[in-house]
Amino acid sequence: MTYLPPPPTVLVQSPSLRQVQVAAEWLANHQHKNPDLEVALNLILQGRIVPAETGELVAIAHTPSTDAFTQGDIRGIVMAKPGSLSLEGRDRQTVESLLALAQSHSCPRRVATSSQTKDWIRPLLLQYYLLEREHNPFVMICTQVPSNGGGRWALPQDKPVLQAYAEAYRAERGSGSLTQNWDDLIQRKQVAVLEYEEQIVAVETRLNGKPCHCCRDVYVPTISQTGICSSAAGFFYSRNFKGICSRKALGR
Repeated sequence: MTYLPPPPTVLVQSPSLRQVQVAAEWLANHQHKNPDLEVALNLILQGRIVPAETGELVAIAHTPSTDAFTQGDIRGIVMAKPGSLSLEGRDRQTVESLLALAQSHSCPRRVATSSQTKDWIRPLLLQYYLLEREHNPFVMICTQVPSNGGGRWALPQDKPVLQAYAEAYRAERGSGSLTQNWDDLIQRKQVAVLEYEEQIVAVETRLNGKPCHCCRDVYVPTISQTGICSSAAGFFYSRNFKGICSRKALGR
């Protein structure tokens, strides 16, 4: 079998909103999921991240064509800011180019990729950095509301538990904010909890206003029991989701 190298690519830095839209659609349809990057691109489309103002790097690798910019042209995407990098690509060569571009802007402390891109990027990272920790989140696609949904919206008296959840999440994952405005999130029903034997065992938070990205994570800090995550997610889905939605579930 003759090896055919990937077609030549062009890197578009500071892409237009239309190009970001096409890139977000390509990523949503991509076989290997990267929720962090998908969320970031949608925040750009919502105007909640403005790279020209924040200084974040956004670049799209694509194959030149005479047709309009389409999903079929895209070879990869990178988005980076000081300390954080999200990257996805169709092939090793594209991933290497995007990583080199990101490294020229800043030194990443946290990298988010799909499992396929991780296999390509990990040896490159080990040439320059010592990896402190690695995680393999589960990415699940919700096509219908789970039937065993349970839980309730968080209340002001839950704030100590929610803050403990945030601290546990950050300690385990190496990311996340410890300065959440819980009063605002609770008032706007952005946080749901699930209780078991009078103890909160799962917390689910809403990331942004778009339904396809509203479930950021499920964290089960105290017990591991079949159905805990799906029950908490079911409560959230039944009140927020219509259609097909993506979420990232983290449990142990």
